[in-house]
Amino acid sequence: MKKIALILRDRKGNMMIYAAVIVLALLIIFAGLFEFVRIYTIADSVRSAVQLDLESTAVQAAKDSFQSVKQYSLSNPVVTQSVLENSICSDLGLTNQGGSFKSVSGTGAKYILESPQFSFSGGSALVLTYKFTLLVPVYFLGVQIQTADIPMTINAGYQFK
Repeated sequence: MKKIALILRDRKGNMMIYAAVIVLALLIIFAGLFEFVRIYTIADSVRSAVQLDLESTAVQAAKDSFQSVKQYSLSNPVVTQSVLENSICSDLGLTNQGGSFKSVSGTGAKYILESPQFSFSGGSALVLTYKFTLLVPVYFLGVQIQTADIPMTINAGYQFK
């Protein structure tokens, strides 16, 4: 450490090599930081869109159940996984490919919703749960190096007043 401090204080010599090393190190650090922000932004926007769709599905199912039986009963709501997934696909622009949903751009997959599981519980309140794994490709210098697996569980409920 003292040697580096001496070299930096010394006014003789050429510091171009050290400046290049520092610039490259900062470039790699910022590339990693920007990739993390990209993945976080994708995960947050997918979570928000699925949450909104799940909430609207819960409200619609409660409304349909109320209209069909003319009482406050949610023991057997009218809700299906396919209705929810069609809504999610249309909002996020996803394509269904064998049980997983892909968001595809011109160069490849932006992200994939894999292993979706839908469940609900009824009674005096309707609670919908949607679980899936979000797969986001991780890039470094334009090359995909790995896939980030982000498990997500999203809940929405409806309570009669």
